[in-house]
Amino acid sequence: MLKSFKITNFRGFKSFQIKDFSRLNLIAGKNNTGKTALLEALFLHAGSFNPSLAITINALRGIQKMAIQNDPAAEMPWNSLFYEFNPKSVIELDGQDENGRRILVTLSSEPISSAVVPVQGTASNLMNQNALVLKYIENKKKEERVTLKFTTKGLEYEPVFPLRVPAIFVSARSLGAHEEDAARFGQLTLRKEEEQLLGALQEIEPRLKSVTVVYEADSPTLHGDIGQPRLVPLLLMGEGMVRLAKIVLAISSSRNGIVFIDEIETGFHYSVMKSIWRGLSKIADTFNVQLFATTHSLECTRAAYTAFQNEPKFDLMVYRLDGKNSAVNAIAYDKESLGAALEADLEIR
Repeated sequence: MLKSFKITNFRGFKSFQIKDFSRLNLIAGKNNTGKTALLEALFLHAGSFNPSLAITINALRGIQKMAIQNDPAAEMPWNSLFYEFNPKSVIELDGQDENGRRILVTLSSEPISSAVVPVQGTASNLMNQNALVLKYIENKKKEERVTLKFTTKGLEYEPVFPLRVPAIFVSARSLGAHEEDAARFGQLTLRKEEEQLLGALQEIEPRLKSVTVVYEADSPTLHGDIGQPRLVPLLLMGEGMVRLAKIVLAISSSRNGIVFIDEIETGFHYSVMKSIWRGLSKIADTFNVQLFATTHSLECTRAAYTAFQNEPKFDLMVYRLDGKNSAVNAIAYDKESLGAALEADLEIR
């Protein structure tokens, strides 16, 4: 489980540090203070052997199209990752886990030399003379290097390593990828753990008796039995049902890993947030998953506090990002300080 994290030259963070992560971590703050960017930095760090995440996180923000030009001076799709769009700087993502293991991930935009041109990526089919170089350094000793480049065949990177830890990012911007949700539910069913999803969804729809995968027009989607003459697609039960299913399935598919949830309150009525927090905590504990989520909602934060305040272990930390004079700081709230802030009606969003 990650305990501390430091960011240098990523998105809007020139230099930023945060400590004392818990199993459940809620990130609050005003607009444009870096809440989503913090999740993205953590996601890149967790998936540090997969440089294509540098492109994926832009897609999660809705930036779907990329213009690649065969021009050394052309702007690359990953330039937006660098502080002030300056690809001459070096991004550093430095995390330490509960066992003291330190993982430093660096990203740099570098000219492609003959030393890093693969057999299948010869100079003739390179679309740009710059590559994104990702380095993974463990405890200042072991170092691995992965290079990402664009060729006429598309995005290529080498060598190919497995993900360091299972990690899934649940975006606030789309309820798509239903086939992916169906596949994850299939794996949950194979392990006879589908009750994990059913119990969570019943907090929103008490009539729900079962969940299953149904193919319509060759596309698999989740359906539920709510006592009607036929099964009903979750898509017709409201945004909250689809959103919660997506989150629960992400957790169940990330055993011993990390799940990132942007704007966790999206789609949920405030009255069910306390139950949802309890359910997600139980599922995260079952699958040994650490959660990081952002929120704009005071009701969401209050629900999280009340859900765990009487538990033997208060496994929640809340952080408020505060931007001043281009610097971003994190104000941490544990059980005592969070309870006091909520009672005094202080601004923690």
